[in-house]
Amino acid sequence: MKRDFKWRDDSVTPIDARTILKNNIEYHGLERHARQYHTTAQYEYAYHHWLIAATWRRENMEANLFEDERHQAAVEFDLRNAEYNKALYRWQKHRRKGMPTLEECGLDHEKVERMVRIAQAEIDAVYAEMSSEVEE
Repeated sequence: MKRDFKWRDDSVTPIDARTILKNNIEYHGLERHARQYHTTAQYEYAYHHWLIAATWRRENMEANLFEDERHQAAVEFDLRNAEYNKALYRWQKHRRKGMPTLEECGLDHEKVERMVRIAQAEIDAVYAEMSSEVEE
């Protein structure tokens, strides 16, 4: 964690800025795992991770008085992804006709596709590293 964490607004003086940074790392990690679960069709796990990330983000906002639109949009994005993954899980489990669509959950197709590409690259990197270790 950074001891010299810089604030945009000098009037904000938290007890320890590292707390904010730690929380930021935590919910970004939850979102990363949610993306990876989604990418590998583990929709129930993705659903729960998106929900936890949204809750963590919202509570961090409330505790630190972050009320800007970007933070609100991030919470909404997590919740929309949770809704989408829950619908996908139900569809997967019950084999219903008509796979849920991104639009039904208010998600942007390009943004989700980019998210999936990033998650797939992260997964591929781990597998490549594991393969190289096995070969050695």
